Amino acid sequence: LEALAFCNHQAIPLTDSMSTKFNASIKHVSDKNRNPNNKANKEELKYIAQFKKDLATKQEIKPVVIEKRNQVQFYYPIETNTMCLQCHGTQIKPEVQKQILKLYPNDLAVGYGENEVRGIWSITFTKWKMKSKKWEVKRNYPSDKKMTKKVYIITGIGVVVGLLAGYLYYQE
Repeated sequence: LEALAFCNHQAIPLTDSMSTKFNASIKHVSDKNRNPNNKANKEELKYIAQFKKDLATKQEIKPVVIEKRNQVQFYYPIETNTMCLQCHGTQIKPEVQKQILKLYPNDLAVGYGENEVRGIWSITFTKWKMKSKKWEVKRNYPSDKKMTKKVYIITGIGVVVGLLAGYLYYQE
């Protein structure tokens, strides 16, 4: 029940604070959302489906980085583990299920097994702001698109790791 309380009360302020800190839009979305605000849009659904397909065919799931005009869009899959299944699995404790339905009466985020794609992190960075934060890398590798993408991936993963660290911190 503590994880559920955290997600309900702390997850959005945490992602908002990380968005501000990293000057990015950070969303946790799913095709089977619990919170209606976390419903994936058409483009995000496409990547969720691709990640699920890759997982089903035993291919390595890789984050996706797309550069558009002055923005970089980063999609990172969220895979289930045993901890996730306490609230998102098929064998949810009755008291947890009751609380989920109280908080989210239209919950769709259940029925998962271990190692399934439950959703994605959808993170958008503004390029010019990223350049100012990573100027030394951009200056050293101005024509190397792979290096630029690596910087965005590392930064995006840093945001996700920061979110997870915050989650674990609030769990204690």
